[in-house]
Amino acid sequence: MMTTMAIGVSAMLLCSLGAQGGGRNGVPPELFGRLQKGINLSHWFSQWHDLSPERFTTYVTERDMDLIRRAGFDHVRLPFNPEPFWEDGPQGPSVKAEPLGHYRRAVGGFVRRGLAVIVDMHPEDGFKDKLAKDPAFARDVERFWRAFAGRLADTDPNFVVFEILNEPSVDSRGAKDPVRLWAELNLRFARAIRAAAPRHTIVASGGGWTGVDQFDTLEPIRGVGNVVYNFHCYDPFVFTHQGATWGWELSRFMRGVPYPSSPEAVQDAIRQSDPRVRDVLTTYGNERWNLQRLRAHLKRAADWASRHRVYLTCNEFGVYIPNAPRESRLAWLRDMTTVLREYGIGWTMWDYAGGFAVAVGEPGSRRMDQGVLRALGL
Repeated sequence: MMTTMAIGVSAMLLCSLGAQGGGRNGVPPELFGRLQKGINLSHWFSQWHDLSPERFTTYVTERDMDLIRRAGFDHVRLPFNPEPFWEDGPQGPSVKAEPLGHYRRAVGGFVRRGLAVIVDMHPEDGFKDKLAKDPAFARDVERFWRAFAGRLADTDPNFVVFEILNEPSVDSRGAKDPVRLWAELNLRFARAIRAAAPRHTIVASGGGWTGVDQFDTLEPIRGVGNVVYNFHCYDPFVFTHQGATWGWELSRFMRGVPYPSSPEAVQDAIRQSDPRVRDVLTTYGNERWNLQRLRAHLKRAADWASRHRVYLTCNEFGVYIPNAPRESRLAWLRDMTTVLREYGIGWTMWDYAGGFAVAVGEPGSRRMDQGVLRALGL
């Protein structure tokens, strides 16, 4: 049940969605209305060792697109690793025709089904390392974005938006004055996209890992309107990434971690997990993560959006499946989407068919996990 505070905040944001003729920050309200409940298409045009035409044509099919539409999602986020698309030339980088053709067909397939598409630049760590340290490379990225957005400028701006960069994390890559650096890059990349695709909405975020803590330093991009702002939420990380073999080293030693958390609830997880994470799990139990704590945690994001009068989305959230108790995973997804709806924040779950999946099975024969759909309110 919503608290009085949550009802008030939600009502304020929803009223502003419909009452302002141009929307917040020049974003069309009807466009933001299509970014309310989405799914990430990971491991298709990004995050895979062999990004080849075979991958582009077989990993997600027309049948998958129909599944996503019928499930009740209103948009997809389509991450792309820029490297397979990047072609160096005497005038700077351009876009290779073949991978772009596959990407455009994917965008068009979703749009034909009435789904909006977030075109998300989603590079690997080496790309982001260079971006944080090499001004010449940053200029090339700016040129590449102008070229890439220009090749998609003929898409419907009521359904296609451009996301500047996934989790830039310049603050952890040796950049000097990372807040100032990302403010400059955010502005330059936004201008490059806008110059090439002047009618399309842009999605922007902070220069770190785009968690809720980014709102301590993030400022809206100066002089550029029609921008939606974005964050990611995998909190509490102890729960959402238990068993993960990347990122935080201790995650791989955890299993059976429950949600909600309490000192009593974590005892089974402590017995199942490696002894070296006992103290971490004890602390997690004492923190008592639940619906109320998530609501308080995400209030910082909602307050920032309200203060700056911008629309806000959470473009990534989810629970890694292998070691997480199923009922706890469903409870966390239910609480997250409940709070996001209360605050008028759009959301895009991570992910469609990867380690956090809403769909199970192999390409061409997948089916939706009905429990996850119900938890998401679909």
